[in-house]
Amino acid sequence: MSPSRPLNPFHAATLWNRDGSGRWKGTLTPDWTQGKTAFGGFVLAGALRALQTLAGPDRQPRSISAALMDKLDVGGFTSEGEVLRAGKNVTVAEARVHQNGRHAATVLATFGVCRTSSVAFDEDQRPERPGAAELPEIPYLEGVMPPCQQHFETRYTDGSVPFSGYDAVECGGWIRLRHPKHRSWRCWTRFPSPSCNA
Repeated sequence: MSPSRPLNPFHAATLWNRDGSGRWKGTLTPDWTQGKTAFGGFVLAGALRALQTLAGPDRQPRSISAALMDKLDVGGFTSEGEVLRAGKNVTVAEARVHQNGRHAATVLATFGVCRTSSVAFDEDQRPERPGAAELPEIPYLEGVMPPCQQHFETRYTDGSVPFSGYDAVECGGWIRLRHPKHRSWRCWTRFPSPSCNA
């Protein structure tokens, strides 16, 4: 990676180091926690980056699932990865995250080569919502919001803002990393919305 384009904080935090034994070592810092454990996206992204090295650069992630079985405390942890199956077009790999003798998470990912297909998809259109620039930013409230939230800028279009005491659980809006080099908006919503890039 070019020095002129520094890693954003999320990429840097989830870029685990591989040691000589075939394991990866990572560190969870307090700013990537949510409650008593790691923000789930931290675990999945780090495991996916590690497994990508096993699958190879010609295979792109196609699916990922995880079981977050135990908390991951602030501090060091290890992960081991294994290719469960590698075919002509698809690789399936698994990462297991351990800390202090505890099995904290298992992540299963499928990677595939890019191929042309005769199958056509009709992508659902995302619902009409105001653009991010038209909405107020929700400020990070230290001590009220999870520490990991300080890394993200959020703007709500639907439902209620977390920690507002509202009864409904549905919400939707725009989110992006605060890092100035990575400022693309992504939408999240309770509505079916496969096309969510701004």
